[in-house]
Amino acid sequence: MVGINLKGVLFTIQSAMPLLQSDGTIILIGSTASVAPPAGMSIYGAIKAGFRGMVRALIQDANGTGVRINILSPGAVDTSSLRRALDKAAARTKRTPSSNRSRNEAPWTDRQSK
Repeated sequence: MVGINLKGVLFTIQSAMPLLQSDGTIILIGSTASVAPPAGMSIYGAIKAGFRGMVRALIQDANGTGVRINILSPGAVDTSSLRRALDKAAARTKRTPSSNRSRNEAPWTDRQSK
């Protein structure tokens, strides 16, 4: 996970920087888990926090080059891997598994407290 989320991005940006024009832009996709990881996703959250810190440092490195670096951190995206991770966390925290949720219900909703 560290190799893909940190090293891969770092090496790609290092290779791309000399090729970018002075008005180039790099847009990276982060995660809200970098500041508030859900229960059971501490490693993922730590990796994403490291990613966010690395991007902030890269922004400083790019200062004066005319290249902009931005990070977008969307909320949860309904994917099978997120559902599996949330189901594992639900099993540990006794929350409702994602398979019992409606498609419109937020994945972190605790239906038992309703």
